[in-house]
Amino acid sequence: MDFLIAALILLMLVLYHFRSENRLQSANSRIFGFFICLGAVDIVFDILCTLLIERQDPSLNGLLKPALTVFYLMQVLIPYALLCYVQTLRDCSPAKKKRVMVFWSLPSAALGILVLWNYRSGWFFGFDRAGRYFEGPGYLTMYYYAMAYAALVAVFSLIYYRELGPKKFRVTWEFLLIEGICVAIQAYSDSLLTIGFGIGMGILVLYLSINNPSSYMDHMTGVFDKQYFSRWMEEQFGGGRKFHVISVDLFQLKQVNSLFGANAGDLLLARVAGELQEQGERMHLFRLSGNRFIMLTYTLTDYEKNRDRIRAYFAGRQEVKGEQILFPAVICGITNAEKLEDADTLQSYLEYMVSLAPDSEESILIQDNAQTREGFRYEREVERFLNTAIADDLFEVAYQPVY
Repeated sequence: MDFLIAALILLMLVLYHFRSENRLQSANSRIFGFFICLGAVDIVFDILCTLLIERQDPSLNGLLKPALTVFYLMQVLIPYALLCYVQTLRDCSPAKKKRVMVFWSLPSAALGILVLWNYRSGWFFGFDRAGRYFEGPGYLTMYYYAMAYAALVAVFSLIYYRELGPKKFRVTWEFLLIEGICVAIQAYSDSLLTIGFGIGMGILVLYLSINNPSSYMDHMTGVFDKQYFSRWMEEQFGGGRKFHVISVDLFQLKQVNSLFGANAGDLLLARVAGELQEQGERMHLFRLSGNRFIMLTYTLTDYEKNRDRIRAYFAGRQEVKGEQILFPAVICGITNAEKLEDADTLQSYLEYMVSLAPDSEESILIQDNAQTREGFRYEREVERFLNTAIADDLFEVAYQPVY
């Protein structure tokens, strides 16, 4: 059982670091966290069941039977959780992912019911008259089921290669390869319990390659970066949930860098990011560019409260190298931002709102309204017509003499 103990320690370390890092509540991160917990529970009950079976004490069967039931249920849930995890990696609408998850939950649910029914049927495991454990006629069903779902994951990764991308495709196959090798080792030698170890190693690969929150973090400020913003916003727009956005543009950052040096500007950026995290209750914070932060919240009350706090914060002065200076910002607020349909449109709209700010040495609040959205829509329409005119060579140049 040394392999199982090592895998359990490994999973506990991964779970600790995954939970302690600043992370968002996306579908992928939720399923990954659930996947880690399933793997840990599977290993714990694998160890427990092995110890109880080796004791061969009929008086312990009252504990062994429910422990085995939980262990078998983990064998049902883990392959399905892997399939769901791979679906969340796809670059497509949440509705498409959900349809696949719901459809393939049906075989898993049916097998889970059979495992629970084992109390009466003895199909998967049972105890002889001497109270010793034995494998039932349906024992191999669990292996066939796991192999079928592993094959499904492999097929899906090929079908959805473009939606996954080369990196996620490669990591998915690494997980399948690691687990396949460990299953083969345990099948060859019953004395080596390596299947749980394969799950632990595979989850470590997923964490290091895809689900490490530090990979999506702006290391200067400690908030999430533009890459994760784009990925996460796709889920928000596809989920049909209302949300509100506050943008902060620090338009005098270049002047601070010129007067006090780039290091002073970096320290000021980090300080502002920390203040925005403290000021913003129940908000997700991203840094999109050198001087732009974006915050998102789900309730109008939180939006208004945080907008007013942020506005008050930038009305004050900041200390830079012993001097008190104004560090103004253009603050843009968008309510019901889900109406903008996608992350690119949201960013374009924020650019348009910032362009409306008058020249000023003080912080400015630009609030989204019907007039602003109409102006944005008109500007995009003009740009679309201009692009069409360029593509179709519709411009004419008239030369006129000047006297």
